[in-house]
Amino acid sequence: MNALHILFRTSRFNLSKVGEHFINPCCFGEDFALWLRERLIERRIEVRQAYQEDWGWELPVMQGSDSYHLCMSGNSDESSANMDEGEWRIIVEKARSIGQRLRGTGENCRNGRNGEDDRRDSPRGAYGLRSAPRGINKHAQSAINRNSRMPGKPATLD
Repeated sequence: MNALHILFRTSRFNLSKVGEHFINPCCFGEDFALWLRERLIERRIEVRQAYQEDWGWELPVMQGSDSYHLCMSGNSDESSANMDEGEWRIIVEKARSIGQRLRGTGENCRNGRNGEDDRRDSPRGAYGLRSAPRGINKHAQSAINRNSRMPGKPATLD
């Protein structure tokens, strides 16, 4: 698998109001994608316009000659106190050519393992920066994860 997963909790983004333009009622993440896009642009990362998928939103990103897709979606806890409280996931997927796939090169992680495996022994907790592709995941994660956390536990974004 060629993807890293970033998992966190927040009530900062919409998980309660289904937009008229949503493909499906679960397509939350438009405001999150716009927010993340601005943070990446501030860090001089080349980011295209976010677009909606049937599961959430996708943000195309370029870092040097490498292309990434930041796929984001969220699920509400359906708390009566705050309907926007919930869990969010970003999947960072590196685009690879057919040649790279056949040769087994161009992986997302420097050591060739996926993000789920790397989180076990990361010195910075679950989905640690150690396994991040240069620039993209590091900036996405630092924009979201300001707190260290235990492996397997989502970060909190206030």
